[in-house]
Amino acid sequence: ILREAAAHLARKGPRTTWPLHWGALNLQTAEKDWLMHHEAYTAKWPLLMADPEFAPPPAVNAEQASSQATALWRGLWLKSLIPIDEPHALDATGGSGIDTWGLEQAGARVTAIEPDPHSAHLLEWNGRGRGRRVIADSAENQHFAPNTFDWVYVDPSRRSTTGRLPLADLGAPNPQKHLATWRSWGREVVLKLSPMLDAAQVAQWFPDAAELAY
Repeated sequence: ILREAAAHLARKGPRTTWPLHWGALNLQTAEKDWLMHHEAYTAKWPLLMADPEFAPPPAVNAEQASSQATALWRGLWLKSLIPIDEPHALDATGGSGIDTWGLEQAGARVTAIEPDPHSAHLLEWNGRGRGRRVIADSAENQHFAPNTFDWVYVDPSRRSTTGRLPLADLGAPNPQKHLATWRSWGREVVLKLSPMLDAAQVAQWFPDAAELAY
């Protein structure tokens, strides 16, 4: 359907004009995103986009999502911290699913938490056959037994309905508020914070951190 739509729209004019012709195609928002951003998605996630059944996240989520290279690096870095055959990982902020995929590429069996129903559905669809478990809820509502996971990965959302949050606001779920809980859930906790943060400030916020990676 999408390839036929792309061929039809290409006959109408350049990609920037395609939204003018949406009305005749009856496309869903995700399909429009795929058509408009396919080249950018492919540059960012070449392996994933090579899978014809991969469903990319909405454009608003894709903007903040990790690149394929970053997600793979992070998974392998975690694997080096705890070199066991099949680690059980928690992605407490599933979102676009790219980081979830990176953890799986490192050999992890992943439980992903995602409160948005559409994103949770995409996580399930893209994770089929991988043994991925998706919890359609917020991380703050979960109660796991101590040491349920080998890795706990958290990428707090730094957006609100009014736009990006100030740097001092670490996002939701708030790492400073919930870190003790996450540390009880798993052997290693990894936080992905804003790259704009000052290194000295991060060290003050998290004095027990074993490593700060930039």
